[in-house]
Order: sequence, then C-alpha cells, then structure tokens
Amino acid sequence: MCLSECVVYQATIVTEDDRPDESYVGLTEGTFKSRYLNHTSSFRNENKKTATELSKYIWTLKNHNVNYSVTWKILKKCKPYSTKSKICNLCLHEKYLIICHLELSSTNLSQPTAIEKNIHCVKSRLYFNNYIYNNHLSRPLYF
Repeated sequence: MCLSECVVYQATIVTEDDRPDESYVGLTEGTFKSRYLNHTSSFRNENKKTATELSKYIWTLKNHNVNYSVTWKILKKCKPYSTKSKICNLCLHEKYLIICHLELSSTNLSQPTAIEKNIHCVKSRLYFNNYIYNNHLSRPLYF
C-alpha cells in the first residue's frame, strides 16, 4: 500500500466524542507513503494547518482538545495525465468521488473552493466539466 503510486485515497477521522465520523478523499501521483507523510506533517506543524481541508479539520479538533484517530484506505489506482489523450483519470476519479459520493468525502466540500484548490491537473477541467454536464448535472461546474 505504501509504495502504491497514482492513487485516490480516503482518510476517515473518528473522534472520541459524539461527533459524526468525517472523511476526506485525496489523490497522489507520487507514492502514497510520501503523501501520507505530508498529511501527518500538516497535523503536527501549525504552520501547515491550512494545507488541506483534512489538516484544517484535524487542527479544529486539536484546538478543541478532541481526541481522534485517522484510518487510511486506497480507493482506486488510476492513470495520471496523458499528453496523448489529454485526460487525467486520476483527477477525474477523485472529483467524481467528491461530487457524486458525498458519503466518502465529507470534509472536502466544507469550503466552496475545496474542489478548485485540489485540482491536480488543470488540463482535465474541461473534460470533467463536460462529463458531469452530459451525465449528471443540468449545468456545468465552474472551477
């Protein structure tokens, strides 16, 4: 799992109080281990507390002295951006899960700009927008 590359992953945060479980969906083109270490670094270093929606949530818990645990799971291995097809399946799959499977990614949409900030591959925006427009929504999304 640690050396897997080009994956969409999920972090689930469970607290010891009555808060509902929260989850976060992210992606990495590098190794999962490297991305995991970056996340855990943002949980420890206050100067990185706004690095991701996940770290913002963790720091909110820390500021309220709430004990928590984080579990990690790889959801899908995908191909990164291809100059031949001009498509980034890694990006598309992450955005699809965030938008269409809200139960997998409760913390990603806590800010209206969460999707915009997490865009991995700018070149896939138009393709994704057209896909969502043609298959799921009555209007396009603007990133």
